[in-house]
Amino acid sequence: MRWQTVNKSHSVTCDEKERVHRLVSAGHCIINFNKPKGITSHQAVEKIRRALGVKKAGHAGTLDPLATGILVVCAGEGTKVARFLSDLEKEYVAVVKLGETTTTFDSEGEVTDKREGFSCTKKDIEKILPGFCGVIRQVPPMFSAVKQGGTPLYRLARMGVTVKRAQKAVTVHEIEITRFNLPYFEMRVVCSKGTYIRSLCNDIGEALGTGAHMTALTRTRTGIFRIEHSMDMKDLEQYAQHGEQVTFAGKNTILSIDEALGHLRDILLTEGEFRRAKNGLPSESTDRSAKCEEYVRLKDPLGALFAVGKITPDSVRVERMLHI
Repeated sequence: MRWQTVNKSHSVTCDEKERVHRLVSAGHCIINFNKPKGITSHQAVEKIRRALGVKKAGHAGTLDPLATGILVVCAGEGTKVARFLSDLEKEYVAVVKLGETTTTFDSEGEVTDKREGFSCTKKDIEKILPGFCGVIRQVPPMFSAVKQGGTPLYRLARMGVTVKRAQKAVTVHEIEITRFNLPYFEMRVVCSKGTYIRSLCNDIGEALGTGAHMTALTRTRTGIFRIEHSMDMKDLEQYAQHGEQVTFAGKNTILSIDEALGHLRDILLTEGEFRRAKNGLPSESTDRSAKCEEYVRLKDPLGALFAVGKITPDSVRVERMLHI
């Protein structure tokens, strides 16, 4: 039997305040949080978990303590879909200082080199930026959470140990200078998961021959999650005190799991296919437009999300069962 693709989500009959309160009360939702500077992503998640009263929470893509901006936080059953959200395209605004390199590639590290009296114009930078677009290869910085032999690199770096790191391919879709005031410039970067903006800043400095490091970073977007629709610490405190009386900045502040996974196609199952899927059995797929290895949202006969599925050559299998 050919599966029917669902083109739109359920309509929302309650107002925004009630919708948000219902999601938070259920404990299964995705939160668009604007992380402040100076706290870790884990600390931000804990603040959200306590303020909203959810039992379990995690994030879909870490931000360094120096960085601010979008941290996608998954609550309850939402923690099961974090990996499908961490793969989304990211947008950043970074401030770069020319003439200095540091151990961490940002302003929190020790200065390793200073270059006085250099000359660099905005056009000089714009001339080399195309070389950093498309698929590029990066070496993760020593001060990073990447593990080598089971140990995070930053722990080795703190012990003064430097190890050889393998390059990894990332994609930079867009990069442009938004401000220029020597020795600083600001740039906007749209990139794939896993891109180290600190490394990008350092590599740009090397290409210019001036050296450089990052002094500020803001993640302005992750997929559909935009900073103008995010919840900040003040919003979080108000919600903790006043609950459903709080109104947030935009429609994508707190989403259902189904809404947050809107980038995945959804497929409506028949009653028989639904029963098989609930029992962990694959269902035959005759959808010729489906791509092998594609992830999809699986819906029950009434159109409610119950799992994330994965397309195989001749079937659809449950990848992650959700109990919402």
